[in-house]
Amino acid sequence: MTVLLLFTIAVCDLIPLLTVSSLPGVSSSADGGRMLRRVLCVGALVIIAVLALLVLPVPWWSGPAAALAGGVWLLLRTRTPAAAVVMVAAVGACALVETGLGEGIGRGIPVGLTVAAVLLFLTESANCVTRAVLDLTGRGASADDGLRGGRVIGPLERILMAVLALFGAQAVIAALAAAKGIVRFPAISSDRPGGTRAEEFLIGSLTSWSLAGGGALLLWAASVL
Repeated sequence: MTVLLLFTIAVCDLIPLLTVSSLPGVSSSADGGRMLRRVLCVGALVIIAVLALLVLPVPWWSGPAAALAGGVWLLLRTRTPAAAVVMVAAVGACALVETGLGEGIGRGIPVGLTVAAVLLFLTESANCVTRAVLDLTGRGASADDGLRGGRVIGPLERILMAVLALFGAQAVIAALAAAKGIVRFPAISSDRPGGTRAEEFLIGSLTSWSLAGGGALLLWAASVL
């Protein structure tokens, strides 16, 4: 259930990133784009539920439950930052319940699907969570804060850290974290008096690294390696 939930949330977050301007016969207007994304999201949720029900060796209710959770996430993800925190808590609780019941995380689910779920979640979904934590702490990044590259760098950093953690390369992780601080230092040090760039960097980085660690822990618990 944990893997399905993670995969469903990740797919729901990635589909809205699609651009429709290059698709023939599809309106490039904002309304046309929104409608297409909604249709794609609903279709993805239905496919996930059906495949889980017919193909995967999981309880019959797992697929529909993951699809329902994905639908709720779609409705709430842009309405309140607290939704992201609740979503992460729900995934963590699901993993703890599966572990506590002795079922094992991802048992019976193909290894490839487990890896894909974690890696996809560490891209846009983790970005959503990081932004939500910054908003909840009153440190939401502004458009001209000079730190917007994190939207692209963040997913690469998290995936790299998760992989390094699985292979026990703690020294490399520490060096990567230090390098990030050095690269960001000029932008942070030039902040105006009373600015919030340092806090934004610290809160965002800790949240991002925690998600990477959680992904690595999930892969380890699922006995991927």
